[in-house]
Amino acid sequence: MLTGTVPAKFLFIHAKLFGHDAPDSFSLIPLAEILSEILGAGPATKKVTQQYERIINHFGTELSLLMEADSDEIEACLPMLGEAVARMRNGNVTRRPGSDGEYGVITLFSPQELETSNLRKRLKNYEKGEFH
Repeated sequence: MLTGTVPAKFLFIHAKLFGHDAPDSFSLIPLAEILSEILGAGPATKKVTQQYERIINHFGTELSLLMEADSDEIEACLPMLGEAVARMRNGNVTRRPGSDGEYGVITLFSPQELETSNLRKRLKNYEKGEFH
């Protein structure tokens, strides 16, 4: 709950909208960045953009997907995306800090997880536009 010098009116509105036990903020990773990691392509590539559009068409908005959608339903639409969203929501991410003018990197999966998963096989149906 928000505390400190926050105006009482704001505290009331925050509690009314989000409940008394709601966290003050959320750390989210943009969907394009999550897809980029899973698909092994840059966030602005055609492959990622196509998958992004399919997912948004299915779930509505990016925010509703990242904050509210059931991870099993997400997983049914794109292998590993449900797990990625669950990890992001729980803060189970790997943070590699940047230095000397390089940005830091946040990842959801280790390289080994991406290599050993049967992701490529599971993606074939999804790339055809077939949702489970």
